[in-house]
Amino acid sequence: MENRDQVAIESTTAQKERKASATRTIATIRFFAAAIIGIVVFFVKLPIQGAMILPIDWLTGKISGALAPYVLPIGLICSVYVLYKLYITKFWKGRPFEIVLNLMSLMAVFLFILHALGRVPQFFVDNGVYHNALNTLGKFSITIATIMFFLPPLITFGLPEALGVFARPITRPLFKLPGKSAVIIVSAFMGNFTVGHMQANELYTKGKINYKEAVIIATGFCTSSVGLIMSVLAAAGQMSRFTLIFVLLFVCTLAITCITVHIYPLNKYPTTYFEGVSPAPEEYEKGGNMFRLAYETGLEVAENTDSIIKECVLFGIKSLPVVANIYVCGIGAMIGFGLINMYTPIFTWIGMIFYPLIKLVGLQDVGVIASSIGVNAVDNVTSQLMLVTTPGIAPSSLIFGCGFGIMTIIFFGAYLASLYSTEIKIKFLDLVLIWFERTCLTVLIWGFIARLIA
Repeated sequence: MENRDQVAIESTTAQKERKASATRTIATIRFFAAAIIGIVVFFVKLPIQGAMILPIDWLTGKISGALAPYVLPIGLICSVYVLYKLYITKFWKGRPFEIVLNLMSLMAVFLFILHALGRVPQFFVDNGVYHNALNTLGKFSITIATIMFFLPPLITFGLPEALGVFARPITRPLFKLPGKSAVIIVSAFMGNFTVGHMQANELYTKGKINYKEAVIIATGFCTSSVGLIMSVLAAAGQMSRFTLIFVLLFVCTLAITCITVHIYPLNKYPTTYFEGVSPAPEEYEKGGNMFRLAYETGLEVAENTDSIIKECVLFGIKSLPVVANIYVCGIGAMIGFGLINMYTPIFTWIGMIFYPLIKLVGLQDVGVIASSIGVNAVDNVTSQLMLVTTPGIAPSSLIFGCGFGIMTIIFFGAYLASLYSTEIKIKFLDLVLIWFERTCLTVLIWGFIARLIA
């Protein structure tokens, strides 16, 4: 009897070991397959249709191009969700600036309906602000929605945690961030601010990073993409210096963020975790084989995931409501702030605050630069293009215009719509202060470099 029981126990143990081995094998395959797919899709240029291009850029270009004629119907569909959300959340009881953004969303919904009925007010037709916002945010939102379906291989299967083992000694002291944020830092800088916001929000709502870390990522690295850098450099006639300027922009962004995280208000943010989740902070083991530790860390995450295709589909579908809110609120914000900039000198006055710093670093075209910095508070694309396309501008001012909007990061248009669509809630006055700090540092650091390499 005892022998039979012993045999049964040994058989059960063997079955558990085989099951664990099989699970680990599947997790290993998922970990490496997802890592390869994520890196290739987002970071490796391939020869596609006669051009060297990132696969994700090719995919988003095809899909956004195919759906471009349907931006209005998509906007109307998104409006249904936004109206439902505004109603159930009782938006009129929120924070003042959130109420303002929600009112802008309602304005966008109203204009969508009028557009569908062929009744857009002539005022919006004449100044072009509505159609410009619709076309810009329509394509942008379709691009973001597409990216969300391909993002899980990069962030869900253990790659951030594995790379974090190597990045941790740098990210902790410099940026107050866990090593797992290293992938987000790179992908957010190279992708766009919404991709960064979504990645940070995913880690925050799952308890993998705390509130302070999420805020630092959202305000320090979620900038406006390599595509924007290329378009501005092309407009400035500086594409031959793309590699140099891109590397300098990335290094300067890291330096500015390194400074801002150690001063008020970011240094005062609490290290609390998202309500209702079990905190899973990054463990820091000193010594040992780092490659082995990275592998085991990534594998542990991969063991708790599903198939790559299923994770991609579920993550993409889960992201659609957020993208819908960005679509509607972003268009409302672009229209609202665009009208303020078009019919008042407010943003030019804002830019003149930095006049002494512009003079201090010795940049020429001080008035044009100050005006562009003010416009950057609303739209960093327009502000940079406005500066680099100014006739007769000095070489140093031209170089400055190629990158200042990248490093300031925060602007009060689509960026805010994207940020406030996540669970990473930041006080509006804190955002204004962080923007001011980053802009001061950008003028001083990037202004000096612009003079040096012009």
